[in-house]
Amino acid sequence: MEQRFPMENGQLTCRENGGRVEAAMEVRPPDKGLYHGYLVGPGGTCDLGTLMPEGGSLRLRRSLSAAQLRQKGCWPIQGGQIRKTYSFEQTPFQGWKEVGDLASLFPADQLLARAADQRNRGLLRRHQEGGFSLAFPWDPRSPFPLIPIFCFAQVKSLGGKAHIVFRFRENGAPERPDG
Repeated sequence: MEQRFPMENGQLTCRENGGRVEAAMEVRPPDKGLYHGYLVGPGGTCDLGTLMPEGGSLRLRRSLSAAQLRQKGCWPIQGGQIRKTYSFEQTPFQGWKEVGDLASLFPADQLLARAADQRNRGLLRRHQEGGFSLAFPWDPRSPFPLIPIFCFAQVKSLGGKAHIVFRFRENGAPERPDG
């Protein structure tokens, strides 16, 4: 019996034959990198390994026993997913450097200086046209950085992880997000 499961940017095909499951995954991910494929079941996931480039797509084929999938909570199979494990894109941290003493960036604004002082470190990027940006790793369980100007924040990916980014003029005045 063959089943097809649509996936974001691709498809998973599973064929059961004599207690074994043949799984074939084909995807065209949005950006270049290494991707791992997983089977998804009612009680867990099963790592299939790294997808390999083939014919303009990333593909993966595996043969697993149905008993092994049951043990991992993946039987019956309900779908598949991929996760990026490494990016081939240009290093997102290029131009950023880790800095401390963030309060010194706001000499004319005591409120922002105090808010920045609550974070002991951040990522700083100076802009050629003047001004700078500050970025902080985003963790929804942690206090939001620079609360007085939260409405100026943008969430951007740096190194494949979400960061809260603020842009400032050279004098430390916040700028509204672009776009």
